[in-house]
Formats: sequence, C-alpha cells, structure tokens
Amino acid sequence: MLLVVFSTPPLDEALIRTIGGIVALAPAEVRHKLMGTMPRVLCVDADDARLDNCVRELATIQVHALACDSDVVPNDSERLVAKTLAFTASGLRINENASGVEDCPYSAIELVQRGTRFHDETIVTESTHRKFSMGKALASGGLLMSSKVKTTSVQHKHKSERFILLQRRDGESEIILYERRLDYRFLGVRMDPSAFTNLETVFTELKSKLRGTTIDSTVSQPGFARSFPQTTTDRMDLALYLVALGHRLQRGGV
Repeated sequence: MLLVVFSTPPLDEALIRTIGGIVALAPAEVRHKLMGTMPRVLCVDADDARLDNCVRELATIQVHALACDSDVVPNDSERLVAKTLAFTASGLRINENASGVEDCPYSAIELVQRGTRFHDETIVTESTHRKFSMGKALASGGLLMSSKVKTTSVQHKHKSERFILLQRRDGESEIILYERRLDYRFLGVRMDPSAFTNLETVFTELKSKLRGTTIDSTVSQPGFARSFPQTTTDRMDLALYLVALGHRLQRGGV
C-alpha cells in the first residue's frame, strides 16, 4: 500500500518534523519526498492499518492523504487503445480493432490527461561468422582453414510516445490515444504527414467538444512519474491514477 499526500499547508520545519513523527521518517526524507508537484508518495507499507492511522493523524494537521493500493491502477490492457475515431455531434466513436466500435458521450469524459510514455528496450543480437584459423589450417594440413566465431551485440533503445488519456465518470473503460498508433485518415484534409501535428489537431478538436472539462498535463512534467516508487505497477499508470484521484478529491468525490 502507498501513503499518498495530495495537499499540505506550507511546509515549514515544524510541520515537516510533525509529519516525520507520524509516519516514522526523518525530516530530511519527508522534505525530499514532498518536494515538487502533488500528489507525492510519502511511504510504502504492507500494514494497511498503520497507513490508515497515519492518514487520520495527518488529517489533524491539514495534510490530506490517502492509503492507495497500486494493484487497482488500470493499465492499457483495461483501456480502449484507439486505432481510429470519429467526432460525432454527441460524442466520440472509437474503433479499437476490427471487431467493432464503441461510442463515448462527451458528457461522460471528466478528465483529459496529456503525457509521454517512455519505453526502454534492450535488443540482444547474436551472429555467427567464420574466421581464418592458422591453428586449424596447420593441424588439418590445409583442409580446415577457419573456425566459427559467435558475436553478441547489445543495443539499448529509448523510445517515447505522446498520448492523450480520456478518463470517464460513467464507469466505462478509459480511452487512450497514442501519437503513433492512431490512423489519422479520419482527419480528412486536415491530416498532416507529421504524427506530432496530427495528435495536436485531435487535441484541439477535443478541447472544442469538451468545454469545461478539466485538462491536466501534470504527468508530462519531467521526472514526475519517475519520482514514484517502483512497484509491480507501471509508474506512468500510477501517476495517471493518482492525478485523477486528486481531482476527484477536490470535487469531493472520494
């Protein structure tokens, strides 16, 4: 379980020491963990009851926190990963695959988050070639002139892909639009050779349809998602979940 802080009063030394006393952390650790844009993960503990007690004690000093289970965080396997879409009068029509389409009313979208997902990939390539061997040539009387040599090369690739995540208030699956996974032919004459430009066009169209809907780019801040602790949950998915949870707290929905 994660103890997540969503807001605090101004962090002076006295408050930092008080927080540290509640969660059993040194003041320097508290200062470091609460530095930067909220929400922040203050600590990780398998003892749910302890974290619940910490949440109650923190509330008495106006520190708003929740104990969150990272296992409930949705990922792309639970989202609609759009391949193409259409803007209708009342909502989005999303095509995820060849099996059919799904409609999402504009009124069902409560939060739009923009960010970039990073992928680190390691590619190991093995190849075999023959190399002249003086030893083999002498030993075989010239019948064998070479030996097999195996070569292994390792490449580290760092990829990034921008996305737009549409989170819903009706309980249905989130919708994610990836920069290089959308077929942009639905844009018609507005389609550009650049995927970057096309995603911006989609975003502009979304904003015109979703007037009043909150748009948040917190997860796109450098280092924000990577600041969360390593768990079995992808850090970007955790960041998206916690930012959305913070908005629901502000609206009084949690």
